[in-house]
Amino acid sequence: MPKILRQLVRDIAEEMSLSNPDHWLWLGKNVKLVDGFTFTMPDTPRNQREFPQSKTQKPGVGFPIARACAVLSLANACVHNVAIGPYAGKETGETALLRKVLNSFKPGDVMLADRYFCSFFMLAILKSRGIDVCMRLHQLRKIDYSRE
Repeated sequence: MPKILRQLVRDIAEEMSLSNPDHWLWLGKNVKLVDGFTFTMPDTPRNQREFPQSKTQKPGVGFPIARACAVLSLANACVHNVAIGPYAGKETGETALLRKVLNSFKPGDVMLADRYFCSFFMLAILKSRGIDVCMRLHQLRKIDYSRE
C-alpha cells in the first residue's frame, strides 16, 4: 500500500475519532480493537518475493500469503492502522506486528484484544503508555491471585 494512502487512512480515522459523540465511547474512553489475520494475494513475482508461499506448499502451486494486524475503532469502525508482513519468519507474528502499530493508541485509550496478545511484556508496554487493556489471560499464563 502506498505510504500516502496509509497516512490518509490514519488521518481520516483520527479525525473521525475526535468527532465521536460521547455516547459512542465507553466510560468516556476510545476503545480500539486489535486483531491479527492472514490473507492471500495474486501470484506475481513481486508478491512472491515480498510474501513467499508457506513452506508446506509445493513451489508454483498456491498463492503468496501475508500476515496482518489491524487496529479499529469500536465507536465508528474506522481502521486506525494496519501492519502487514510475511506469513513466516523472524518478527512476523501478530504480536510483532502489533508493536509496529502501537502509536495508534493514545493515553486513556482502551485496547480490546483476544488472548493471543496477552503477555506480561505487552501489558507492561501498554501500562507504561497509559493505555488500558481488556483481554483474556493467555491459557499458558498462570496467575495465583491468592498471593496478591
